[in-house]
Amino acid sequence: MATGGRSQARHDLDQLTFLRVRTGAQAPTGLDPPHRHLLNALGGPGMALAEAAAVLRLPVAVVRVLAGDLVDAVLIEAHAPILRTDAPDVEILERVLDALRTAELGARQPSG
Repeated sequence: MATGGRSQARHDLDQLTFLRVRTGAQAPTGLDPPHRHLLNALGGPGMALAEAAAVLRLPVAVVRVLAGDLVDAVLIEAHAPILRTDAPDVEILERVLDALRTAELGARQPSG
């Protein structure tokens, strides 16, 4: 059994949680095949938990438990998804960008 009979992850990992292998992480020799397969799947740029489940052809709940174990073992990083409400307001960013452009133009003009 991939999860050792566990059905609950120790971490609150959403389906959209981005998973990636930690820089310099090396799989220990005793790592069981399900954990090793997930670690190998996350090599490269990483992917969302749901995507990893699809790649491994395992239920999301199983990959959630496996990923939690790998987070605990400090082999992977898990980044919570940015919800639309957490994203910066585009209008504010545009105003800041306009102000920076204006300041840059003002700094380029010779004073005199």
